Amino acid sequence: MFLDKLFFKRGKKEGVEKELLDKYLSALSDYIHRALSNGLSERETRKALVSAGWPKRIVDNEIFKIKFFNDQKKQKIKTRLRLPTCKKEIKNKKIGKNDNSKLKYKKRRARGDKMPRRMKKEEAEHILRNVPPENCFWVNNGPIIGSLEALRDSLSQIGDETFSYHVNNEKNDFSTWISEVVGDKTLARSIARVKTKQTLVKRVADRIDYLKSIVESK
Repeated sequence: MFLDKLFFKRGKKEGVEKELLDKYLSALSDYIHRALSNGLSERETRKALVSAGWPKRIVDNEIFKIKFFNDQKKQKIKTRLRLPTCKKEIKNKKIGKNDNSKLKYKKRRARGDKMPRRMKKEEAEHILRNVPPENCFWVNNGPIIGSLEALRDSLSQIGDETFSYHVNNEKNDFSTWISEVVGDKTLARSIARVKTKQTLVKRVADRIDYLKSIVESK
């Protein structure tokens, strides 16, 4: 109640009231700056301050000012430290083919749809198998999934509310199931941060096509 009166009271803000306002705003700004510098996210910092009684509007305003100041400061540092180098010379002579191949390897591995190495046929068949009934994925108020192909077909049928139950900011149940039960850690890593159903369906479908091409190859 004191903070609400302090920040939202209409009328004069002179004398003792203004001194208190400046004092508390300074303490708030200092806390936010130290919290963000120590690795706390904006969400965690905001939640802690609102729980302590700070008005959310004031907290958001102070976070915005500190972020804007930090971004401006970083931009000045980047401009000051920028060196007049020749990019083509660095790319052709210093980086070389080996480093470029490493970069391509990382990108291909992160996507999950293409493997940096040739997978064995037995491994592909194991990933495409139907898992035991006790290890099936039970969709909330939905179907029971026992393989990657069943997952691909079921994802396009479940509703957005059901999808959000399994995939949100706190978890990704499909990625966990694929990693721990199906055994395809590459695909699990590829969809771990996916937030939309369309993207997840596409990545699972591409992965299935790739695995089938290995199984059907001579």
